[in-house]
Amino acid sequence: MQPHGAASPLRLRQHPTSRAPGDWSVTVAVLADRQTLDLDFRLSPTTTPLWPEAAAAVHTDGLWRTTCFELFVRDSEGTGYREWNFSPSGAFAAYAFDAPRTAMRPVDAGIAMMDTRPDGLRVRLRHAEGTAPHRAALAAVLDHPTAGPTYWALHHPRDVPDFHDQAGFVLELP
Repeated sequence: MQPHGAASPLRLRQHPTSRAPGDWSVTVAVLADRQTLDLDFRLSPTTTPLWPEAAAAVHTDGLWRTTCFELFVRDSEGTGYREWNFSPSGAFAAYAFDAPRTAMRPVDAGIAMMDTRPDGLRVRLRHAEGTAPHRAALAAVLDHPTAGPTYWALHHPRDVPDFHDQAGFVLELP
């Protein structure tokens, strides 16, 4: 998959094991260069998912347990990667891994801006270090009022939702 600009939103797909209403959709507009990465996550319709209450804009573990938006980035070579969780509450988390789910440690989120709206969230990150192209995965957890968490991604490579599976890192970034 090639890099995308803000005019070309990417549609996240619901994992087949999720049970959200059929009219939900999640799109992400991506604008990337070597210094910054802008992500604009949008939901439709906007009234159904459970929306976390406002919280401090600080690193917070466990955001994936309810509605949040996620980004995973790795160099095109190697198995190490970073994960970001962005909550509509304003809280965030950022971690580095040496390999899938291995040696997780908190890192500087590199967030230059995060703006929550009723229909989603926009975030600007300082781009990951290095000069190699990067592979990315975009994902969302939408908490349904009766069905519980639903899982959305550009690509679901497994029978169970697993955003850490590197076969799901299908977006190419500069």
